[in-house]
Amino acid sequence: MERILDVVPELGADADLRHATERSVEANIRRILSLFADPTMPVDGPVPRDALDLGTTLLRRGGEPGALVHAYLAGQNAFLRTWIDELTRRAPPGADMLKLVDRSTDRLSGWIDFAVERLMHEWDAERERWVGGTLARRTELVRDLLAGEGPSLEAASRGLGYELDRCLIAAVIWNGQEPEDPAGPSAAMEAAAEALATAAGVPRALALPVGAGTLWAWIGSGSPPDLAEVQSRLEDELPDTIGVALGTCGVGLPGFRRSHQEAMWARRVAELGGTRGVVRYDEVEVISLLAQDPDRLDRFVERTLGDLVAEDAATARVRETLLAWLEEGANARRAAERLHTHKNTVLYRVQRARQILGHAPDDDRLALQLALLARSRLRLAERTNAGGRFGRPAVVNVRERT
Repeated sequence: MERILDVVPELGADADLRHATERSVEANIRRILSLFADPTMPVDGPVPRDALDLGTTLLRRGGEPGALVHAYLAGQNAFLRTWIDELTRRAPPGADMLKLVDRSTDRLSGWIDFAVERLMHEWDAERERWVGGTLARRTELVRDLLAGEGPSLEAASRGLGYELDRCLIAAVIWNGQEPEDPAGPSAAMEAAAEALATAAGVPRALALPVGAGTLWAWIGSGSPPDLAEVQSRLEDELPDTIGVALGTCGVGLPGFRRSHQEAMWARRVAELGGTRGVVRYDEVEVISLLAQDPDRLDRFVERTLGDLVAEDAATARVRETLLAWLEEGANARRAAERLHTHKNTVLYRVQRARQILGHAPDDDRLALQLALLARSRLRLAERTNAGGRFGRPAVVNVRERT
C-alpha cells in the first residue's frame, strides 16, 4: 500500500480514496493468493468489485486512468519482491525454487494484465455514462469551487441549483456497508442527507455522490444552526452503518470550501478512530491537527504514555480517569462527578498513573493530555494490533498466507 501511494499519491488524497485503494489492494491480493494456491483457476476470472469501485471513485474525483495503471504496476512490483523474499526464505535454492518463481511470476503477470485491461474497459464505459450528464456537470463545478476556481457566487448558485450566499455547513456521509448501487449513492446515504437538512431546519441539502459508499453534502441557512442540536436530532435518525462528518458554518464560496475541508478532517478522525455516527469538526479539531501524520503520532503517544498504552481494562480506566482529571484542571472532585465515581477513586487512579509513567502527571501536562486524547479518540493500541496503524486496514500479509 505504501509503495502504491508513493508512486500515485493522488490515491491517498482523502479518506475516501484511501479507503477505496486499501479495499482494492486487499481484494487483489486475495485474488492473487487464490491463483497461486489453485493452478487450475483461470487468471481471467472476475475482477473484484472493490477494484472496480476504485476506478469509479477516481473518475468522479477527476482522476486519469493512467493513475490506475501506475498503481497496478507499483503494486505488482512490491508484491513480487515480497513474494520472492518469502519463497527464498521457505524453499531451498535450486531448480524447484526457479520453477516456483517462474510459475508465480507468470500467474501474477497474467492477472495484472487482465485486470488492467478490464479496468480500462470499465473506465471508458463509466465515463460514457458520466460525462455530459447533470451530475457530471455539478461534480465538475463543485471540484472547481473547492479548488478555488470556477464562476462567481451567483453563477455557482445557479449552476448547482442551491443558494450559496448563506451559512453553509458541509457534511461527508459514508456507508460502512457494501453500496446498493456502486454507480450511485445508497438510499441510506441519501436519507442521511435529507435527515441532516431536516435536523438543521432547512428544506433540502445539496448532495453529491463522489464514489462508492460516499456522498458530500452542504446545508444552507440564514443563520448558524446549533450544531449540538443538529447532531442530537440527526443521530436519532441514522442507522448504525452510516457516518456523518460535519464542518462548521461558513458563508459564501470561502465558507463552502472551508466547511468541506473541515468535514473531511473530521471524517479522517472518524476513520482513524473506527467510529461512525455524527462527528463534528468543532469537537475534534485538536485531534485532527494531531492526526495529520499518524506514524509520528503513533510514536509520540507510545513515547509519552509508555506502559500506560496497555489495553487491559484496569489501565484503560487509569487513562480515562487521568484524562478527565487533566481536563478538569487537576480537580479530583470535578473529575469524579464527570466520571460518576468517588473522589478517592480518582485520586487513587491518578497516583497509579504516576507509578506507571514514572513521573508526576504535572511534569509535562500538555504532552500528556494530548497523548491521552489521541489514545482515547483514535484507539491506538486496538488499531496497531489489528494490523493497521490508526485505522488503516491491514493488507493481507503474504508471509502469513504461504
